[in-house]
Amino acid sequence: MLRRMLLRRLLTLSASVCVLRAASGKAAANPRLSRLYSMFIAPCCWRENLTVHQSPKADELRAEIDGYVQQGWSDQQIQDKLIGAYSRRILALPEGTQGHVLSWAPWVALLSGGAFVSWVIARSVRLGATAKPMACLLLCAGVALGQWKQADPPAKPGGGMPFLTKSPKGAVYISWIDAEGGAGQGHALRMAEWNGTAWVRPETIARGKRWFVNWADFPAVSVANDGSMLAHWLDRAPNGGTYGYGVRVARREPGAQGAWREVAAFHVNDPKDYAGFLSFVGGRSAAYLAPPAGGQQGGHHHGGDEDHGHLKTLRVAEFGAAGEVVRDVEIDGDVCSCCQTASAMTPSGMVIAYRDHLPGEIRDISIVRVRDGKAGTPEVLHRDGWQINGCPTEGPTIAAVGRTAGIAWTTRAGGVSRLQLAWSQDGGEKFRAPVRADDGNPLGRPHLATVDADQQLLVWLEKVGATSVEVRLRRVGADGRLGPSFKVASVGTGRSAGLPKVAVHGDQVLVAWREDTVRAGWLPLSSVPSLVMRKEVRP
Repeated sequence: MLRRMLLRRLLTLSASVCVLRAASGKAAANPRLSRLYSMFIAPCCWRENLTVHQSPKADELRAEIDGYVQQGWSDQQIQDKLIGAYSRRILALPEGTQGHVLSWAPWVALLSGGAFVSWVIARSVRLGATAKPMACLLLCAGVALGQWKQADPPAKPGGGMPFLTKSPKGAVYISWIDAEGGAGQGHALRMAEWNGTAWVRPETIARGKRWFVNWADFPAVSVANDGSMLAHWLDRAPNGGTYGYGVRVARREPGAQGAWREVAAFHVNDPKDYAGFLSFVGGRSAAYLAPPAGGQQGGHHHGGDEDHGHLKTLRVAEFGAAGEVVRDVEIDGDVCSCCQTASAMTPSGMVIAYRDHLPGEIRDISIVRVRDGKAGTPEVLHRDGWQINGCPTEGPTIAAVGRTAGIAWTTRAGGVSRLQLAWSQDGGEKFRAPVRADDGNPLGRPHLATVDADQQLLVWLEKVGATSVEVRLRRVGADGRLGPSFKVASVGTGRSAGLPKVAVHGDQVLVAWREDTVRAGWLPLSSVPSLVMRKEVRP
């Protein structure tokens, strides 16, 4: 019975593929059009060629190609015209010879995957209950991949440092940096809002010619309860050296699209030292790294007589109703000098997570709680014991809702790469022992987004073999369970891949990353595999 049911479903799927293939209209009757359509990618999603992609933009481009053919243009003339309008990204392959492989590949993969999953399910039935979890994981992962939709923001080629932020009312925004023209023309920080299907209302937050642009120290945007927004970027000091830069902050009034006004600057005049790695929380506060004030140590100092070069402190700034800085205090007097900070708000106050600089060159994660403008004593979140004589340039991530907070980070203590995840369900007062949340060989760079009080989504980079890296996504539970992961995209192995980001928009999951430029996509939250793996606590 089961085998007959699976066979019927596969035959139905095959018939559906044939119907889709036959719906190519003019291309089916005109071999030249079919060849031309297969040469170019739909410029709305940049994922499928014009033979198979269905969208208003794809229809428009097919009509444009039809017109060129009717005017007697050669294939090369059409290709040159479209490259001039869209860049070489419009080509299905760099040589423009993708042909029909791309149009058939998704369906062949779908059929093959369906056949494989069907075989696993049938085998599970024969083997009994012990094999059913594996079949469930494969089926869930297949559903997730089938629901994925590419939706890149309007970033220029070479754009980078994507950041996703969610407003208190649920809106999601993406920000990124574009280069302005050629070398020496400066950069621009831009932003767009997600409308459920695309990134809309793009705007420029700031422009500059002296910016410090670095894969690890990236701009961010935050939204306050009243709808006002804060954004920051990094600006070099006049006549500054390689690492002479500071933070500039701009504010936008509620609903005032494009009307950004600079309201604050931190440590922007030192030509030899820097401040950065800022993380906003609640549109009213921010944690960041800066040199010691006046060359003096303060706050929580770990001691030691080593020459650490660019010594950094952790500071917290609070912004007033108009964006002015009303408080700026040092929290920890000696922290890892170039790792991202992470901040979240709970009913008990702000929780800041950061990579610390502990005696013996230990670079474990510490947290500090800030209540009513007063900071508690920093404490180590978990003693991994990662000893490294230098900064690993990778900080933690934190997400919180209500009294539940999750913190994820990468450690390579003992020479083993692990992605750790620790939970608190009392507003950040105490965190349980971490679980390992990677798939065995993480490059790291994790980011968390909240689903509800019991679950979050984790995105990170996982190594596959010696030369491949994947952006992966999974559910993680406050009870220590993990959902099966699945691949979102393949990226480079170096710094150019940046740090992937994830956000939840209603019943959608959005992921952003960098692959030559800023990329993004989404899938239904219901398509992300559920928490099914057994809890496993690993120090």
